[in-house]
Amino acid sequence: MTTGPAGSLLRGWQGLVEEVEAGYAWCAPASVHDRRCRGELARVVPRLTEEEAAAALRPRPHALDERFRAATIPWPRPGRGTADGPWWRHRVPRILEADPGERYRDGRPLGWDMLPHPKPGSVPVR
Repeated sequence: MTTGPAGSLLRGWQGLVEEVEAGYAWCAPASVHDRRCRGELARVVPRLTEEEAAAALRPRPHALDERFRAATIPWPRPGRGTADGPWWRHRVPRILEADPGERYRDGRPLGWDMLPHPKPGSVPVR
């Protein structure tokens, strides 16, 4: 695996993708924080040398991006587009994981209360 700051960001993105695939215990502030590593990758990757790129860093974020897209659905807020930020910020996990004993309101974990839309019906909470 790649080392250095880019490697650390890549490992952070990979960890988030794996967590979202399995079921994400999500709330709006945590999600924004967890996705920062992907934004930093977007900033760092274009600055890599050819040698670093040859170490297979560039193809890996793409593969992880595809996995993230498969494990999420588009943000269900009409009119929200790429002009409002990068695509990975506008996705909702397909499966939400609730902590035992977590409180709910309107059939969804309290962390969803901060979002400007209802929980999509296609997103189960387990």
